[in-house]
Amino acid sequence: MPTAREEGPDFDFSRHVNLSALDLAGIRVRKLSEMGYKVAPGEIDFGYSEPFRLLSEEGLRLYREAILSKPVLENCYYSCPMVPLTIRNMAAHNKFIRQMSTSEAMLLACSNMVGCDLAWHPFNVEHMMTNIQMKGKEATKVFDWHHDSNSFVLLVNLSDIPADGRGGGTLMQDATGAAHEVRAPGPGWAYVMQGNRVKHAAKSSENWTRIVSVISFCRKDTLAVESLEEDTVDLHLARNYTDHALLDKEYAAYRLSRSMEKLRFLKERFLDAEANNFSCLVRRKELVRHLEHLTRNLQITSRSLQMLTDWGQPLPRPLPVDEVPVTEIASAYTSTQAA
Repeated sequence: MPTAREEGPDFDFSRHVNLSALDLAGIRVRKLSEMGYKVAPGEIDFGYSEPFRLLSEEGLRLYREAILSKPVLENCYYSCPMVPLTIRNMAAHNKFIRQMSTSEAMLLACSNMVGCDLAWHPFNVEHMMTNIQMKGKEATKVFDWHHDSNSFVLLVNLSDIPADGRGGGTLMQDATGAAHEVRAPGPGWAYVMQGNRVKHAAKSSENWTRIVSVISFCRKDTLAVESLEEDTVDLHLARNYTDHALLDKEYAAYRLSRSMEKLRFLKERFLDAEANNFSCLVRRKELVRHLEHLTRNLQITSRSLQMLTDWGQPLPRPLPVDEVPVTEIASAYTSTQAA
């Protein structure tokens, strides 16, 4: 939910994003099938895109300013072993970011790019996560090899990259295990990947400060109440770097709401006295499939919440403002990052 602080600029897709229909048509895409992955019927044959310019100069400036705005500095910076410096729940504390992360025009452009209808990630806390690897710090990957629980992510580079900048991209693994690095050539550039299908890892930036925002989407048809596809959104990754109190509340609310919607759908579809005939084998089998689907999703919910209960590692630590390296972050916004 938004805070009471509403000052600041509004997000305007036409001014702050560069994606026209012509731009979308020119973006090169690596398909899953080209990477050697098997593509099941109904699955989207999309692996990842090559980089493209996403943000206009004004959009880039406003995004960067949002990261260092007072409410974000006071509420959104965390540190944890998986990523020493991360920004979470920024949409709740900045109007520009919140409007961008709920923009229908933005959603439509990304849907057109990947070839299916997308929905914004159901957790507000997952909107516009930003990961920072400071120049000169340990050369540990911010995120090592993994799959995402949600379908698609848009990765937006916010850093100026020096001419001799090394590393800092995303490693994409094909079906043979070979890795290909994709890296934005400059600030405001982005690329999309189907993160729950393509195994990937963030590559350390060796001589520059890497600031990348990760914008998450789900397939809209997977979230439909009549869907029998698995809703794989879980807490396996998010528990490592997100405030557990925020995560617990949003996840439980989302999952329970989904389950209640499913039950209402089943009641209307199968318990209507006139429309339903339980002597019909087809109808019974359909109901059983939906109940099994509901059961699996409840099991995912239970396991994910139990992960938080059983968590035995250090919790993500909120950073007080005086521990946020503001000067170093701001220095990544100049074209003179020293090697």
